Amino acid sequence: VGFTLSSLSGAFQISGLVFLALTSGSTRQLSFLIFAGCLVVLNVLAALSFPISKSFILKDDNPSIEDSTAGQQHNNISSNSRKGENETGQQGNTLEDAEDGPSHNFASTDEEKSSQPSNEQVEEAGLQPKEDVEENAASRNSQSELQVSTDASDSTQTNDDEKDNSPTAIQQMKTSEYVLLCAWFSICLVPMQYYVGTIGFQLEEMGDESGFYTDLFSYTYAGAAITAPLSGFVADKCGLGIAQGLATFLVALSLFLLAANEMDLRFQSIGLVSYGIGRMAIFGIFFTNCGKRFQWSNYGTLAGLGLLISALLSLLQYPLIAVASEGHSSLVNTISGVILVAQAPYFVWLHRREKLCESANGTPRRS
Repeated sequence: VGFTLSSLSGAFQISGLVFLALTSGSTRQLSFLIFAGCLVVLNVLAALSFPISKSFILKDDNPSIEDSTAGQQHNNISSNSRKGENETGQQGNTLEDAEDGPSHNFASTDEEKSSQPSNEQVEEAGLQPKEDVEENAASRNSQSELQVSTDASDSTQTNDDEKDNSPTAIQQMKTSEYVLLCAWFSICLVPMQYYVGTIGFQLEEMGDESGFYTDLFSYTYAGAAITAPLSGFVADKCGLGIAQGLATFLVALSLFLLAANEMDLRFQSIGLVSYGIGRMAIFGIFFTNCGKRFQWSNYGTLAGLGLLISALLSLLQYPLIAVASEGHSSLVNTISGVILVAQAPYFVWLHRREKLCESANGTPRRS
């Protein structure tokens, strides 16, 4: 799960190159018109390709539980019926063999008299009367039908119970784990957006007059996508607590390096790479957390609400940008980095909670 969702987040981060491509040309009007046309085409293709329902599985390829149960019931009944007929046929053949036996056992002086043996004679021969065979076969078929019907009812009841026992989106939103997840994501998003909004003029104040490092930021931002599967791998193998902690510390490192404005400008390339990887990992692990910890029945609602809350709180970046532009960028960078690192207890708590859940379920961590 983490590997897949983090890879998708990495693909999303590549979009950072789009802005660089749109603004690099001399005629921005033409480039933005082409970009708008591409968006329209993608929207039309999405409307035609995506299903109307919430499921991506076609109806014909996803038979309902009732249809599947009914088909299974029909197959079981047919199989049991054929089994009963075979047994009846075998017993009938045995009776016919007995009828074709020695003539002195079942001889008759009357030609019009039936040549069929009596039940007493059949029982003396150690055989079962044909009427009893047919009755037993019918009884077995009835019992098989009843058993199949009972199994189908039990299966339907089990599915209904699982559906009833699954928590609602509101119940999951009220849990401490979801509240802390949204708080972590929102707290991280504010300094991350602030970093993007101030990196240009802060690098310029450090001596980047040619804009080389500012352009380098765009490339490292998009290039961090190649590490997306790695962050997902860490989340799957080591747990979400460790993965979230590493991603947060990478963003904090970039802010601490940016705060050291007297350092050689070449060291800022380390901060640029650290920021790109950390930002990409934070988004990917947020979506992974929503799926792995809260399952998928309410995934869209939980992930969407988290994005909405973080987007509203990210407006706090503008006061920070204003303070930084007045000459206090080093102070803002330092405080932002400290706030990110101060979330370490949450990462420890989440890691221990994962371990407890694994111990309670008796299953190892799954990817």
